[in-house]
Amino acid sequence: MKYRVVAQGRKRLTMSVVVILLMSFALFLAGEQKARAAGLEQKIAFDMNPGPSDSYPEGNTELNGLIYMSAFDVRGDELWVFNGESARLAREFVPGPHGGDPYGFTPLGGFMYFRAFTEAQGAELWRSNGTTTELVSDILPGPDGSSPDRFIELGGFLYFQANGPDGRELWRTNGTSTTQVEDLNPGGDSSNPRDFEVLGDYIYFSAYEPVLGSEVYRSNGSGVDLVSDLYPGGNGSSPRGFKTFGPHVYFTASDPVNGDEVRRTDGTTTSLVADIKPGVSGSSPDGYTQSNGFLYFGASDGVDGEELWRTNGTSTTQVADIAPGPDDSEPNRFVEFGNQIYFVASNETTGRELWRSDGTSTNLVSDIRAGSSSSGLNDFLEYGGALYFSARTELDGRELWALDGTGVRMMGDLLEGTDSSSPSELVGMAGTLYFSADDGLSGEELWKLKAIDESVSLKVIGKGVKVTKKDATVKLACPADEANGPCAGTLTLATRKKVKVRGKKRKFTIGKANFSLAAGQTKSVRITLTPSLRKLLKTNKPARTLLATAKVSDTEGNQATVSKTLKAKGLGK
Repeated sequence: MKYRVVAQGRKRLTMSVVVILLMSFALFLAGEQKARAAGLEQKIAFDMNPGPSDSYPEGNTELNGLIYMSAFDVRGDELWVFNGESARLAREFVPGPHGGDPYGFTPLGGFMYFRAFTEAQGAELWRSNGTTTELVSDILPGPDGSSPDRFIELGGFLYFQANGPDGRELWRTNGTSTTQVEDLNPGGDSSNPRDFEVLGDYIYFSAYEPVLGSEVYRSNGSGVDLVSDLYPGGNGSSPRGFKTFGPHVYFTASDPVNGDEVRRTDGTTTSLVADIKPGVSGSSPDGYTQSNGFLYFGASDGVDGEELWRTNGTSTTQVADIAPGPDDSEPNRFVEFGNQIYFVASNETTGRELWRSDGTSTNLVSDIRAGSSSSGLNDFLEYGGALYFSARTELDGRELWALDGTGVRMMGDLLEGTDSSSPSELVGMAGTLYFSADDGLSGEELWKLKAIDESVSLKVIGKGVKVTKKDATVKLACPADEANGPCAGTLTLATRKKVKVRGKKRKFTIGKANFSLAAGQTKSVRITLTPSLRKLLKTNKPARTLLATAKVSDTEGNQATVSKTLKAKGLGK
């Protein structure tokens, strides 16, 4: 927004500035109120590229309490790991500002496998357990690299396509041995295997060879078998969208009679499931997603346009005509949640918004961006009993949203006003949702969504105080669920009651010490003793009953006072 001042005095100019500031503050409060109404708040998890610069976290994938990601700083895009408290660089593949661009994070065993680039080997297959990062195999020696891609796990092996000496073919590794499964298209040309899906002991996929074209194949690691030649000749059936459902893999493929339709195979028999649009063009089904005993997808029958369909393998029916008549609602981004299928679809009234169906009833969940404009829903993830996603509104831009038992709601306006924080790369770890976003101050960094923490606590461990010649030791613990650690403050040790010294009764302060404990940490806090106070503890039995009082606070400003009665021990040494 631009502001122009024309012949305006100081008072009127001041009023304009005040109005602008008030408007900005009102937008900020609106975002905060939405977040608090949800009982959750968005907090930066770690600023990997400090200041307003972006780290662009990508590929966020969890394994064994670590989130692996590609992130950017002065060293370029490199491998980082985040443990819930802090992030660190795990490997710099290319010294200097260019980076190794790690990509395709896929867990296997206790390692995260991925592709990364080095100047010596090009883009090759690597793995990391967060501590050790190592090259798995230099499949194509030299600086060009094999560019491995499309990783999938089966039977303790990672299958993938890679460009080796025989072209781009099917490979597999268990981390120790890396081998080409078969040269399906001999002579240096590529079969380009893709769309991998697991059924039983086999992976199913589409691959090309010049005689048959692109058809359905499968492998158990000992070789590659043709499953079916649906479109005889070199054109091929172009199979795609493989999805396991029951004892079959479902997919879309074409033949010269029925066109592009939904098919299925068990590896022995391949059949047409339904001819939704009779004729050679076909219905072009896509988006296969299982829910409550059915496989849902989008398809066009040539009459109602592209709409929502489902099949159980025996019966295939249109579920709803969301955009009435021949118009397309183009359902996509299917996800199962709460025994219903959720998806994005459009009509003239609401634009592209969130819908759901149980197969009998199909309803609009929410017109998030009211009217015919679309909210651009994306980045769906079910986690912790909620369905999270990003969506755009006119007022708040693209922000993080959630659907749960209470309805659809925005998780807060992270970048206040109409600009967007653009949350993406959603991943869950240890009960917390993490995502990449930009609040306009820290750049695009790693954020988390957590319950609003309005308290802090601390535990005094044990029943005694260990006393030596020089100090007294009290053991403290900061709870592991303290979301805004560290637990920090001052520990005071004093006599529990008044004690009699030289004919007078009074309380004695034995000493004080500052402490700081990370969430989940237990620590012994030492309080320095003067000789006179140690003598008091040793010679005066009532003085040995002590009161430990800890005044503790966290980074959110929550405060608490914790006290416990303890007995002094070790005075005989």
